[in-house]
Amino acid sequence: MGLFIKATPDNFVKVVKEAEEDVGIKISCLLTDAFLWFACDLAEQIGVPWMRFRHLLAATEERDQTLELIPGLQGIKINDLPNEVLMDNQESPLAHIVYNMALNLQRATAVVINSFEETDPAITTDLKSKFKKFLNVGSSPLISTSKKSTSTDENDECLSWLDKQDSASVVYISFGTVPSSPLDEMLALAEALEAMKVPFLKLLPDGFIDRASKSHGKFVAWAPQVQVLAHSAIGVFVTHCGWNSILESTSHGVPMICRPYFGDQKLNSWKVQDGTRIGLKIGGVFTKNGTISAIQHILSSDKGKTIRENVQELRAKASDAVKPNGSSTRNFEELFEVVTKS
Repeated sequence: MGLFIKATPDNFVKVVKEAEEDVGIKISCLLTDAFLWFACDLAEQIGVPWMRFRHLLAATEERDQTLELIPGLQGIKINDLPNEVLMDNQESPLAHIVYNMALNLQRATAVVINSFEETDPAITTDLKSKFKKFLNVGSSPLISTSKKSTSTDENDECLSWLDKQDSASVVYISFGTVPSSPLDEMLALAEALEAMKVPFLKLLPDGFIDRASKSHGKFVAWAPQVQVLAHSAIGVFVTHCGWNSILESTSHGVPMICRPYFGDQKLNSWKVQDGTRIGLKIGGVFTKNGTISAIQHILSSDKGKTIRENVQELRAKASDAVKPNGSSTRNFEELFEVVTKS
């Protein structure tokens, strides 16, 4: 992260100029990740609009203090906010980026979110009042699945195994590409799965698979996550709570068990458990008994039934949002108009 900050924005400006020369076309607008806050300066220099795209949840002393001032997040505690929001902007490279991103967001011609309005109506209303344009254009998993994924041996093996499992019975476990789970937590998770004897599909790094027990589950180095979550055999998703994973799970009606690690993941897990009520947060870290309780809660309890119903309702709203007259479709059309008229 430190190297990234040192290299920017000079390398960004250089690459933009090289791209223009390579294709022979002048850039008419900049649509960048919100972390690239310096893009707004370049956009002003070359006289084009800057649009900020974010693939995180729209909203991101005593740590147990409850906050009531953020629309749509009433009841959230300070401890549920990303650490980088609470740090001095010089304490870490990521905190520095978040700080500068927040300072420059209002300069954007449009703020574009990979989500859909119906998941956060209060937040959407509030942010529409704060930015020139605030556009939810997701859920991208529902848009991308309209194209059939390329078949590979890994894909086919994974999905074929799921075909043999009962409906809503499999625990799917994936923590993204960045988090590195502590060994003691992974052992506790393994002990819980072994004790429950539930079928599971778990992503493990290369080199670990050969050493893993394959009794009633399947270990893979990679899985086509959107296709996995769309499979009828999946009963619950154990996740690090990255926003893309939440959106993919929600879009296919799969409840979640959340173990956040850093960044927006704590806020996302609060939203899953206490906001939309479509899953549970692990109480701090994985323990054998805590994991067993969470899985049983989701798959077989009365409260779990309510969670499963909630996520199906949100799934329907996500599907409606990308229909021809849905909210995300209309927002995308508005985004297209802004880009093409630049």
